[in-house]
Amino acid sequence: MNQSLRVLSIQSHVVFGYVGNKSATFPLQLLGFDVDVLNTVNFSNHTGYSHITGSKLEGRELKELLEGVFINELASYSYLLTGYLGTAGLVEATGEMVSKVKIACPGVTYVLDPVIGDNGKLYVSPEVIPIYRDVICPMADIITPNQFEAELLTEITILSIEDLAKVFDKFHKMGIKNVILTSCNVLPKSHSTSQGSSSENKKTSFMYASQLVDDKPVAFYIAYPQKNHHFIGTGDLLASLILGWYQKSTSDNISQNDVSSLGHLATACQFAISTVQKVLDNTLIALEQFPKTNLSEQKKKNFSFMSSELRIINSRDDIISPVVKHLAQPLIFE
Repeated sequence: MNQSLRVLSIQSHVVFGYVGNKSATFPLQLLGFDVDVLNTVNFSNHTGYSHITGSKLEGRELKELLEGVFINELASYSYLLTGYLGTAGLVEATGEMVSKVKIACPGVTYVLDPVIGDNGKLYVSPEVIPIYRDVICPMADIITPNQFEAELLTEITILSIEDLAKVFDKFHKMGIKNVILTSCNVLPKSHSTSQGSSSENKKTSFMYASQLVDDKPVAFYIAYPQKNHHFIGTGDLLASLILGWYQKSTSDNISQNDVSSLGHLATACQFAISTVQKVLDNTLIALEQFPKTNLSEQKKKNFSFMSSELRIINSRDDIISPVVKHLAQPLIFE
């Protein structure tokens, strides 16, 4: 058992499709990890479909499952990943278990994907937010919120690069060394409209990040094209890839598209965002080939979601050996 390549992933699960642990597990395995999976929900499919069946894990059940791991002395993790939790009870129980994992596995790196909401819409009950802010965040080594989640957790509205600096500072003061805003609509001052997109008709999204290097923040951004389509599960995929490539960048001295001055996190983010973009490209190609005739009425209702499920298995080679097309750039705050 190779402790350095074992991760405990606590996220949602669906029978059909790719979100939560279904999005994260296979990519992590391809990148060399043994993945111990703990599912916070067991649903038939993601909640965008017209019908959903299944159950949610309770905090008591989560603690019982992990107690068995601890009692048998099976906890040998150097990485811990948490995604969708949902309820206050489950977030509280996860906080207790993260604390136990950190004690049982000294030096474990905790990647927190705080799946709280997006575009102004909450996925969880409001009482979850202060538990994340006060209990979960201070234990994280890497955090990957979107803009909406970052604003909720820091209580800072991001309208400018200066606001972004305040958000980074607040997360760092919580004890988080690596902060990644996976998507943000603020334009960096050093970015021109011609950068980051191969077509003038494409809108550009931005990933922003700040890493403490020798206790000093080093910030960067990555521009990438928006896809003219709505996908589910991309955040779960991205967080897993950041974890995988962060491990590789810190242990394997990856030199492709060298951004050593920006820290290991920049290398990891370059590989991760470029991989996700390729997976989305593969999904769009498959979407065009998806059969549109001879569908039942039920399938017609769910056609958009069915045809848009991430083609993660088809992207195996792209996950293992991604071509980095989206490069990290220094972020200028002044």
